[in-house]
Amino acid sequence: MNIMYAVLPHKNNIVITDLHGLHYQQYQIIKTKFIADTYAGTIFAALVDNNIDGLIASVNVIQHSIIAKKRTRRCTQTFTDCISENAKRKQFRKQNNRVMTTKNWKQFVDKKNTILAKFQTLSLNGQHHC
Repeated sequence: MNIMYAVLPHKNNIVITDLHGLHYQQYQIIKTKFIADTYAGTIFAALVDNNIDGLIASVNVIQHSIIAKKRTRRCTQTFTDCISENAKRKQFRKQNNRVMTTKNWKQFVDKKNTILAKFQTLSLNGQHHC
């Protein structure tokens, strides 16, 4: 599974939730997350997978797509001598929540300002796909 950032143009009148189950290029769109509305269209993040099973309708209206490869969180040392119970719970959650799944994928999505900056540099450079 990977995360794809893309722009859905306003002129197509498609909602990003309508993209669930469709495929774009060789990726199947599993889930989507709204990021921002810009003059070019709706910027969104999508959880995509390379496994395309059977006949799935494709979507070709997506522009400026950027595929971010599967990431995992960095493993830190366990704090066996944490001061508080709250710190122990947070550390336990971090240790067990490092791999991206369909349930926790949104925590791996970049910050809104970072995504908007990426698309702003794409539009300034005149690039359509990365």
